[in-house]
Amino acid sequence: MHECRRFEINDLGGTIPSEMSGLTALMHLYLNDNSLNGPISSELGGLIALVNLEMPNNLLTGTLPSELGRLGPLEDLNLHGNR
Repeated sequence: MHECRRFEINDLGGTIPSEMSGLTALMHLYLNDNSLNGPISSELGGLIALVNLEMPNNLLTGTLPSELGRLGPLEDLNLHGNR
């Protein structure tokens, strides 16, 4: 079973919750077209099964955390349209 969470175009604001790191079976995460801001959480490095991470068109800032380099299965990372 492919676990997927879709939160596109939901007017979500604030930072990415660190609690997301507990979703270790999550394979697809779509957070695009919201108002998420601040840095990308290093906690996302705990999503060890993640294949797709889509977060374009938010207000995210800063650099990519090195912890994302641990996501061996990651095939698609989309961050365009951020700061």
